Amino acid sequence: MEQREHTRLWWNQLWRGIVIVALVSGGFLAGFIARGHEPATAQESGDSEFKILNQVDQLVRDNFVRELPPDNTLEYAAIRGYLASLNDNYTFFNDPPVASSESDALAGRYGGIGVDVVRNEAGMIVLYPYPDSPAARAGVLEGDILLAVNDQPLDPNERLDVVRQMTRGEITEEGVGVRITVQQPDTTETRTYDIPFEEIIIPSIAWRVLAEAPELGYIQIKSFTSLTPEEVQNAIADLRTKNITGLILDLRFNSGGLLQESIDVAGEFLNGGTIVIEQSRTTGEMVHEDTPGGVATDLPTIVLVNGGTASAAEVVAGA
Repeated sequence: MEQREHTRLWWNQLWRGIVIVALVSGGFLAGFIARGHEPATAQESGDSEFKILNQVDQLVRDNFVRELPPDNTLEYAAIRGYLASLNDNYTFFNDPPVASSESDALAGRYGGIGVDVVRNEAGMIVLYPYPDSPAARAGVLEGDILLAVNDQPLDPNERLDVVRQMTRGEITEEGVGVRITVQQPDTTETRTYDIPFEEIIIPSIAWRVLAEAPELGYIQIKSFTSLTPEEVQNAIADLRTKNITGLILDLRFNSGGLLQESIDVAGEFLNGGTIVIEQSRTTGEMVHEDTPGGVATDLPTIVLVNGGTASAAEVVAGA
């Protein structure tokens, strides 16, 4: 008797699932056909634009057997699916904490352990600690391969913005931080560090005179933050005091940042002309022209790029 009741319940759940699939499938089919014959703008359709999605949501809430994930988990999944349909790797959704952290970083400061996170040419995620950062003081070395975060193995294919968020967090009196496991590229030995979060002021550039060619100044721009244009001006002013006659501008592994700041930096090396043209589906074409009078227009400059140079960094390289 008990087995028969269990079987009956199992079939009820199965048929309920079949009904939901049929309703959802029919809804999607009817929806695409209707939209094909009656195209509507967002203004015309209003809340009905995602009517089928709302129907699916209600069906799941009414009939799904197990406990549902939190609403924000369902909402974020729907957003990611929506954006994935655009087939654009540079259009993606960040959870609010990640978005907030990225905004802080672009402003030039955030709570974290103070590392630059990049993907090397072998596809591994590696760390470059900032001078005197919590990570550097703990013993993290340049080029350390990141293997795990809080004892969870790290997927080398994980998005870099997600990995950066793992190394950032709120600064507390209790010294909350993160545990990371790393490995030097030329060894098999792994090391684990517990590192507290501190306020990190991000140096978006580094500069020096080349020891092997003292007539050349070297400027590396790691990212384009709100502080970068002023930092570049200061770097060039400092290098001029050392009597340089040329510059090397290193944009390798620079994945971008703020567009306007990259335009401002490009202008320091130009003496007029077009820097970049924006083409938008909704607003048309916008041309960004340089204002003559950049601080490095008289210095012959070599620009270094590689496969990690992208976005705002490409604007500067292309200008």
